[in-house]
Amino acid sequence: MHTYTLTQPQFGWTTSLRLLLVAMLIPTAFMLYGQQESQYTFFTQNALYYNPAAAGARGVASITGLYRQQWAGFEGAPTSQLLSFNAPIVSDAVGFGVQLNHASKGIIDNTYASMSYNYKLKLSDEHSVRLGLQGSMQRWAVDFSDPSVVLRTENDNSIDLANNFATWEGNVGIGLLFEASDYLSIGVGVPHIYRSKISFDESKGDDGARISPHVYLTATGLIPLSSNIDFKPSMLVTVVQGAPTDINLNLGAVYAKKVMGGVGYRTGGDGNGESLDLLLFYQISDKVGFGGAYDIGISDIARQTAGSFEVMGRFDLGSQRDDLVSPRFF
Repeated sequence: MHTYTLTQPQFGWTTSLRLLLVAMLIPTAFMLYGQQESQYTFFTQNALYYNPAAAGARGVASITGLYRQQWAGFEGAPTSQLLSFNAPIVSDAVGFGVQLNHASKGIIDNTYASMSYNYKLKLSDEHSVRLGLQGSMQRWAVDFSDPSVVLRTENDNSIDLANNFATWEGNVGIGLLFEASDYLSIGVGVPHIYRSKISFDESKGDDGARISPHVYLTATGLIPLSSNIDFKPSMLVTVVQGAPTDINLNLGAVYAKKVMGGVGYRTGGDGNGESLDLLLFYQISDKVGFGGAYDIGISDIARQTAGSFEVMGRFDLGSQRDDLVSPRFF
């Protein structure tokens, strides 16, 4: 396996910052539509979920686990659990990753497993592009026997209160990730290209309910402020036809390559946004890191909940890297 090198002018963190600002402004210039499936406040630390090109991009083999409870105290609120492994292979030229994600919302249960592969095209000593592919299997299930189900439409063939319904669907995904040394990372990922059918009413044929492809746009930067402090802005934009665009913006600071703290804002809700977020990640040792996030609701539903929380843990299987503070690592 060879890594091809193309001649390209060098640029530093100031140029990377300008590119990052452009990437963050692009979503506001278009009337796009989006909808979120499982959502995570730690989207930078969980990049593989959104983009198969992120597999192995940190340069070290690692296992990541995440748990999210959305709208705590609200009956039937979404919960998500994720376990993933990814690593670079063939001298960092190829990335490989696998993940298992489970999400539940009321009587709806969704589980999917995926395998990702990407190839790194080196543009210069500091800049590269990763091209990623993903294959996945997904199970959608609805428990119509749940006592909370209320039948509002008579003779609906898609509803049977006496049974649990489930369907399996395969899918493929693609992704692209541009990296500029330690200063900038910009990516676009579509984990599921095919509009998977999830309708339980066979009489509707191709007109039944389907999952629309989710397009994830990410941008993460790193700006040195001092010898021990770095400013780390990041953004996630979710685009799906048929619903408002979802934008997550996090502003963080990394101290001594050990602690990352930050605040975030998520759009949505009733116009003011969905939440204000608090994040904290601590690199306990060269191999182990833990983090937690708390989302303070600012939409109408916030009055009925105690907010949302998220915890994550990461274990690195390889040796310590010198670039622990880079966007790819944190």
